[in-house]
Amino acid sequence: MPQESIRDSLSNNVVVFPLRSTEKRFAVTEGSAVPKYKGDYSTFKDGLEGFQHNDKIGIYITDGQGYTLGVNSTYEKLTGIKITEIQGKHMSKLVKDGLFDRSVTLMVLQSGKAETISQQIIRTNQMVCATGNPIFNDFGEIINVMTTVRPLGKGIIQSENYDPCLIEGVGSVIAQSQIMRDLLKKAIHLANFESNILIEGPTGAGKEVIAKTLHYSGLRKNGPFIKVNMSALPEDLVESELFGYEGGAFTGAKKQGKEGLIKAAHHGTLFLDEIGEMPKNLQVKLLRVLQERELTPLGSTRPIPVDCRVIAATNRNLQQSVREGTFREDLFYRLNVIYLRIPGLSERPEDVIALATHFVSEMGNRLKVSKTLTNSALRALTSYSWPGNVRELQNLIERLIVLHPGNLISETHISEFLGINLDRMSLTTLMERSVVNLERKLILEAIKAANGDKAEAAKALGIHRTTLSRKMQRYGLL
Repeated sequence: MPQESIRDSLSNNVVVFPLRSTEKRFAVTEGSAVPKYKGDYSTFKDGLEGFQHNDKIGIYITDGQGYTLGVNSTYEKLTGIKITEIQGKHMSKLVKDGLFDRSVTLMVLQSGKAETISQQIIRTNQMVCATGNPIFNDFGEIINVMTTVRPLGKGIIQSENYDPCLIEGVGSVIAQSQIMRDLLKKAIHLANFESNILIEGPTGAGKEVIAKTLHYSGLRKNGPFIKVNMSALPEDLVESELFGYEGGAFTGAKKQGKEGLIKAAHHGTLFLDEIGEMPKNLQVKLLRVLQERELTPLGSTRPIPVDCRVIAATNRNLQQSVREGTFREDLFYRLNVIYLRIPGLSERPEDVIALATHFVSEMGNRLKVSKTLTNSALRALTSYSWPGNVRELQNLIERLIVLHPGNLISETHISEFLGINLDRMSLTTLMERSVVNLERKLILEAIKAANGDKAEAAKALGIHRTTLSRKMQRYGLL
């Protein structure tokens, strides 16, 4: 490849990050105590600026041992830390000297994978989101760590620091991270199309919010929005609840029969949550609804026309379920016309801060109490993996509001209510976050540079075209 590049191991694939196709270079002599440079720092800095043009994101690069190589100008403006203060210094010394409260670079060097933390810049009291990405050589050794740094707010974060998205029919949607804002924009765009949509994401991440956005932002917004949680329906009642039944269809059936939930969604939207839990013997009946736009109630021989848009959601890998034979392949492809993926909170720490602040304000107003999250509390919240995602965070905040007597909520209270010791949490139990935003941005830039030619973009990124397609589907770029 003609361009200077940095390689980052992501999702078991090597992605090549073009840096700069000029004669300006920087290098690290591996094994040296202090990094060696080819050229002066201004040359190195030019390379950084060529890589990152976003004036809101700082870049910090170290060698494979943790010695500082350089930063871009955005980092200097964001933190107030100049390159002359840190160049050639080890991250552990910078933490010891009080520039940072902790180092994501050191975490990456210990774990060997990408890490994301909230970090406090001591001199300015600025809270930032720092994502450290390991850069490997051909032998799988870390030769650099590249960290992206974004502001999370200064001091104690108040409600005005986040900007809720107001969506008609849905209300205020808290989406501070770029990946969630992009997802909401895409949902609003897709709302005026009739294509079936499959939403994938962990439990509690907000799949229903996206489904409602698709409904209330589109042509069917005046029709019904019918949600069906497949995992909550008893297996022996799934068919009668979904498809309805004729009077006398079975023992205990109402004389007048019953309209099914699919028919109830006529002229509206049918949201099938946890679709992977649908019994396989009923999947063929749902397939007929999607193909023929009609259904046959239990105990009837007469099909009934039905006009509804179908949005399905799952917290499992349906393609794996297809391979295992528990989910019909033809139904999967009927549902998966448009694929949307919602990342968990562990992939979007900005939303943890915004959501926590929103819940504190909302519940405080409702319960007539005043509570504030301290910086240490915010750090604790973003250092937790949130397996229950938004629901777990909301429940935690409510417990804190109701049970904690003081006005300030600190890291100690978070630790107590979560039942963990944050000071002793091992690196393996900290958030295992990917560098999703960075990879997504690079893919977009590569496609733009290639004028939409995916084969050329994949070549520039150093990955196979099928890998690029898979990543684009994962990030909702198709």
